[in-house]
Amino acid sequence: MVVVVVGWVFVRDVVSAARNSVSIQETTNIDFAAVSQGIVADDDQLATNIDRLIRDSAAMSRPAYVARLRVLATESAGLMPRADRVRTPAVSGNIQDRLVQLTEARVAVTECVVSYLATASRVEVTMVHCPSFAQARRNNRAASRAWNATRNYLRHRPGHVTLRATHDNELARVTVSLLDGVASQSQLASTGGLSLAVVSVSPTPLPLTNGTLIMQPVSSAVVSVVVANSADLAANGSVRITFRPTNSSQPVTRCELSLRVAHQSSLTGSCRIPLILGEHAHLSATLTGSLRPAGRSNYNSVIEVTGEPSSSQLAG
Repeated sequence: MVVVVVGWVFVRDVVSAARNSVSIQETTNIDFAAVSQGIVADDDQLATNIDRLIRDSAAMSRPAYVARLRVLATESAGLMPRADRVRTPAVSGNIQDRLVQLTEARVAVTECVVSYLATASRVEVTMVHCPSFAQARRNNRAASRAWNATRNYLRHRPGHVTLRATHDNELARVTVSLLDGVASQSQLASTGGLSLAVVSVSPTPLPLTNGTLIMQPVSSAVVSVVVANSADLAANGSVRITFRPTNSSQPVTRCELSLRVAHQSSLTGSCRIPLILGEHAHLSATLTGSLRPAGRSNYNSVIEVTGEPSSSQLAG
């Protein structure tokens, strides 16, 4: 009698454990289906947004185009963390791996498109990586097919759910020549550039006379420059300041300032030049940069040091 009771209890526990296991898997499958619905929809939205950018580009302004590219970069960067969270717990057939692969492929294509257009159109975007656009397109096509081939797998498993289908029709039409056509549109080209906004000398010279700066008797002066960037992307610039005495054997003073100026912004740099009493010299500042100059890029003046230095200046 005891053996029978023990056997019945054992069978009951096995059945209960099996039911609990089915219940857990059912919950996992249903939860996965719900989460995957949103991820697949957003995967497809990336493709739709790329297609819309290409179709609308002819009517877009440069600022709108730049904003669209940056939004695409941000959207693609936010998808992978969401997909990574569905890696566990395991779904029946481990089909969560197919969802991760689909998202990875869709993000890779998006980053290739953004990278290509940003480089061709000189747009600053969040760093993206694209080793091969052709390979990214092939991977995306394979991942889409693999996902669609298994989306009905859970229909006959605990939970009985059907997963959302994906599509890549828009991305299949995207080619390098099509992207070149977008980037070559004149209204989307970057405008503006670097310029020498201000060149100043301190201490302040006496009033300008016939293009000559009359300096007080000081042992040195500071030449300051302000480089402005009127473009919508950051730019590297270099300013070479040259102080060449014309009535003495004093050596030429050269100073080079390297600046990276943010878009629609300006940056200041300065250097110190030596002066001697009675000296005449030619002062020049020349700007070069990664962007075409949008304003003044050269400054020229003559400096004349006059007057009598004070005892403290001689001591200094």
